[in-house]
Amino acid sequence: MNRQHGPLFWSFSLGEWFATRIRVSYFFPILIVFLLLRLDWPIAAIVFGIFIVSVFLHEMVGHILVARLTGGSGDEVLLYPLGGLAATTPAPTRLSQLLTPAGGPLVHLAICCMTFPVTYHSEYWDSAINPLSLPGVTLADGWLAGSDARVDL
Repeated sequence: MNRQHGPLFWSFSLGEWFATRIRVSYFFPILIVFLLLRLDWPIAAIVFGIFIVSVFLHEMVGHILVARLTGGSGDEVLLYPLGGLAATTPAPTRLSQLLTPAGGPLVHLAICCMTFPVTYHSEYWDSAINPLSLPGVTLADGWLAGSDARVDL
């Protein structure tokens, strides 16, 4: 990804992981500040951690790995607050050209399938399916003890 494309690509390097250059946008602090303004810092750290791992898996497993497994290539990932950008080149086969872009959403589908049973049977189910509401939780009495308050975004 060429650094001359403007502010969207302003980033710093995290090095090379699995033969892929990883870069993080300078705009990530905006997301951290927003979360800290809306949530207590331990919950904000957990939400941020889940977000960054989700974006990383989407790009690395979903796009880069799938492109490589189907004969294509991928050499750089930019982690951005609104998602990520993976520099991939699918192989000139229909399978590679279909699976490389579909790999990211398939990773999220797999994550949803793995977390669905726990989420469905928790007291936070109503908040979990509402994209504009976060469940009111605290870390006071152990790992994610419930509270009566909800945080609406």
